[in-house]
Amino acid sequence: MRRLPLALCILASLAAAGLGAQDANGAGTGVPGAAPLRQVRVLVALARGDFEREAWLRGLALALAREPGVSGVLRARDADSYFDEANRQDCALVLEIETAAASASTRVEWRYLDALSREVVTEGAYEAPEPTERDLSGFFWDEVVAALPDAVSRVRFTVFTLTGKPGSKVSGFSPKPVVIPESGELEIVADAPSTYRWRATVPDSYPAGGVFAFFGTEGTVLALPDETLPRWSFDAGLLMGQFPDLRADWRFLSDWAFAGFELVSYSPGLFLPRDVPPEDRPSLFIFLPLIQPGIRVGARLAPADAAFRPYVSTGAFTRFVFPEFRLFMLDPVAPFGLSPAVGVEYGTSRKLGVWAEVAMHWYFGPNGYLIAASGPGNVFFVRDHTAIEIPHVRFGVRFAP
Repeated sequence: MRRLPLALCILASLAAAGLGAQDANGAGTGVPGAAPLRQVRVLVALARGDFEREAWLRGLALALAREPGVSGVLRARDADSYFDEANRQDCALVLEIETAAASASTRVEWRYLDALSREVVTEGAYEAPEPTERDLSGFFWDEVVAALPDAVSRVRFTVFTLTGKPGSKVSGFSPKPVVIPESGELEIVADAPSTYRWRATVPDSYPAGGVFAFFGTEGTVLALPDETLPRWSFDAGLLMGQFPDLRADWRFLSDWAFAGFELVSYSPGLFLPRDVPPEDRPSLFIFLPLIQPGIRVGARLAPADAAFRPYVSTGAFTRFVFPEFRLFMLDPVAPFGLSPAVGVEYGTSRKLGVWAEVAMHWYFGPNGYLIAASGPGNVFFVRDHTAIEIPHVRFGVRFAP
């Protein structure tokens, strides 16, 4: 029996907490637990009257901006064409104010109008003493502000349909991104007219984006583009402007990452002599008995639809030599190495791009000093079993079928 008062206290505490949460959820709506008001933009127009225009506009804008149903308050610039202005500024409501001097007071006539249909949704009038600037930013507008929820509820309810690949994440239509469900269709509630700058991340497809103008037309559909990302790309380039560099990359994680194979051949290569006597005519090509196959992984640092896409990568390679083109074997001087690189790709189209990168060769072998001696003038770091070559430039073209 002693436990009964304790249990009753616990139940009472839980009930009070529930009521408090309900009041918090219904804050700003006047109804406990009610959903928040739809938010609209309001264009304020002072039609006629004898008043200090700037002070009245400023006070009315402040009074309206405090309301949860208002996402923005704009002031009409032209008293004769404020409906056109409201439509251009995506305002769903126009608040029209008229005043007239009465005996020792001011008469205010107000009306909320649907910006698209130009129909009056609610209106009223009242008399009040001549307001001060403090009054204009407070209680003077109580009746106008109190009518706002009803006016918002009467604005024409409009929707458009967003269609696309299930799982697509779209931002720009609400404070948080929306996700296309399995049905491939999603209805978006929107005020009409309204303009949205949107961007979509589509699974396994290029990102998409644009500007969407919605005029409230029934049955309006915005279809997200669905252009599949390439799974493979193939590169043809030159190492140091001389030696052919061929690559094949598998692209994954929505084209943010890649992994692939690479083959650098030093036979043949372009012969680029530094000082050649005028009478000599050296061969255009050079043949070094060396090939360098390898693997590499990397990540791109910009989305797939960006014009310029920086990237970082690192590769591991082996070196094979074939002296006099008779014997094929692992290079005894520097059989293995690593090749970290940074680069940038410029897409001339979705399928074709050009790239350039700066890479470094980090060789490993039995004797680091022997590695350095085999490439005089190109090595800047040497240890017992390793040597690092100065960074060099690669460039080429990339094709993604």
